[in-house]
Amino acid sequence: MITELYYYNRDNIRTPRVAVCLLIDDFGAVAKGVSICSFNETPLKSKGREASRGRAYFALHKKENCSPINRHEAFQVLGECFTYDDLIQVHGSEFPRICLFKGIYKPILNKYETIIVERELAIRKIKSGELAPSLDTIKIDSGIRLD
Repeated sequence: MITELYYYNRDNIRTPRVAVCLLIDDFGAVAKGVSICSFNETPLKSKGREASRGRAYFALHKKENCSPINRHEAFQVLGECFTYDDLIQVHGSEFPRICLFKGIYKPILNKYETIIVERELAIRKIKSGELAPSLDTIKIDSGIRLD
């Protein structure tokens, strides 16, 4: 069963500029879709969610990364919306983890994504009876706010 998890990264004035959709199965994240709203556009969460969802499913279906990001403005938006923890070394330069493609198959997750995926997997195990609710799972459940 595939579950969709969404979150948004905001710019300096708290406008949701980047929408991310994570597709997870019983073992973790299988695909990620990203939608980037330029500074010239008015962001709509519903449009960002729809675009990121479509890209995630496209990457999952193709079993490869898709929709490379090549606009300079997109990199500017990503640079303003992500923290240093989301940066990795790619070909000798630092880029946000998600910025090479808008559709990513078998993504490497950042810290926040790891937390929300682990939370979802724990909730699944509790619902199926594989895991008894404990203080740790309650902390996971109460510590995350999803938009």
